[in-house]
Parts: sequence; C-alpha cells; structure tokens
Amino acid sequence: GTALDFGDVGDKTTSQVLGAPATYTTPFTNHVRVRSSGPYSVQLSSANGYKMTFPGGNLGTATNVLNYQTSFLGQTKSAASPMFNTVTCLRAGVPASETDMLPITATLLEGGQGKLVSPNYSDYLTVTVTPLLSGAPSQQNCPAL
Repeated sequence: GTALDFGDVGDKTTSQVLGAPATYTTPFTNHVRVRSSGPYSVQLSSANGYKMTFPGGNLGTATNVLNYQTSFLGQTKSAASPMFNTVTCLRAGVPASETDMLPITATLLEGGQGKLVSPNYSDYLTVTVTPLLSGAPSQQNCPAL
C-alpha cells in the first residue's frame, strides 16, 4: 500500500499535534485491496510496536521515537495497545468490481520538537491476508468495519 505519511513534524509540539488530530491523520483514501473467491482472515502487525524511529534509532529512547496509532478493521492500535485481533472477512470477490477496499489510517500522537533530527522516521506495518475455507466461522463485512 501507499506510505502513511505525516509530512515534516520536526517543529511541532505534542500539544499542537494532539490539539489538531485531523491535521496529523493520514487520508481516509489509504486502503488495503483484497480479492478473494472465499472468506479470508486479516492480521496487522507493526515492526516497531507503533513507534516510528530513524535508521539506527533506539526504540527505548524517547528522543528517538514518534508514537502514533493506526485504525484498521474497527481496531485502533498503538504502543499502549499493540495486539491486533485477527478478523475473519466475507468473500471479497475476484473481479475488480467486487474487490474489498479495507481502509487504514494513522494518527500521530506526539510532535517532533525535542526529538533527534532525522530526515526519515518510519515504521513498517504488515497486513497478512489468509484464505479460509468457505465454512469459516464469524465472517464479517470487513469494508464496513
């Protein structure tokens, strides 16, 4: 998918970021596209536990990280609550007209002021889509979540 980019926030305070969450939330047009001939499950994980850092940065050092949260399939995950519950989805369809578009957004939780200067703070989100047998229980309309 596309990068969930907050732009340059090096001069922003945490108060500024928290005071204008819509300004520091990625567009609602970001999505994961799924085509399937049967039900499927979806899992989400973060390489850094929902913290962005720069190459060589220490995730345990506050001046090396920017905390954020992500919303996906009805769940909001952050460093404080990182465990994503697997979601089982209804058949998406195979033709492009039946493709599931699963929206994903990210919201910055702190500003970059006082952090070590780096041109790139990042994290990697991994979305795992697994095909299931047609009788899989608890199937949901995932694009509606």
